[in-house]
Amino acid sequence: MAEFVFATCLPGLEPAVKREVARTRPGLRFAYSRPGLITFKSTSEISLADPPGSSIARVWGRSIGAARDPQTARTLLEHAGITVTACIHVFT
Repeated sequence: MAEFVFATCLPGLEPAVKREVARTRPGLRFAYSRPGLITFKSTSEISLADPPGSSIARVWGRSIGAARDPQTARTLLEHAGITVTACIHVFT
C-alpha cells in the first residue's frame, strides 16, 4: 500500500521543494500540489522518525489519509498510533 508525506511552504516555493525532495529523498515521488501544500508518494513504509525531505518546507509530515468526518479522523489517528500529544495538521 502506498504511503504519503506532505510539506507546506510559502506559496510559490513548491517547485523548489519538489526539486530538493527529488535530490534528498529519491524514494518519494511527487503526487499532488496546490499553493503552499505538496504531497509525495512512497511505495515503502514511512516512519515518523524519517528525516524531512526539504529544508525549506515549513512543515513536513506523514499523511494518515483523507477523513470526511471527525470519527473517521479519530479512527485513522488511532490506527497510525498517534496520540493526542502529537501535532496534527488538517488540510481542506
